[in-house]
Amino acid sequence: MSRSNTSAMTDALRTKALDHPTVARLTEQLPTLPQDESPQPGLYVETTETPGLIVNGELRVSVARIFTADEDGKRLIGQIQAVRSTDHPLATWEIRTYTHTPEHFHTEHIEDPQTWFVNVLESHYSVADAQPELETGVQA
Repeated sequence: MSRSNTSAMTDALRTKALDHPTVARLTEQLPTLPQDESPQPGLYVETTETPGLIVNGELRVSVARIFTADEDGKRLIGQIQAVRSTDHPLATWEIRTYTHTPEHFHTEHIEDPQTWFVNVLESHYSVADAQPELETGVQA
């Protein structure tokens, strides 16, 4: 497959994936990772364009990466990839969600996006050594 064809497929797939409800909700609700300075402690999303890679006949594009930041720096803890087959012109595409454990060089594919996000939150709060602020009352 030519480089220009791969680039065009990558751009089209990225555009579709950024409109996917899971990706759109994530980018609406999390702040964007600052590029020029050290981020404040927190959970961030990054959607900087990355090249598409062809692996085992699939085009894979990382469309959203989730980082946790603390006083020691930032760590990649989650990722959403858009994936489609390159061999079939009518192929559909899908999103795949992954969690990352950088200190162990471990990546895990999580099928269910809700389970994935809970795992990302657990990873964030364990690294940040913080507890989420939850409202503790019941409205009358």
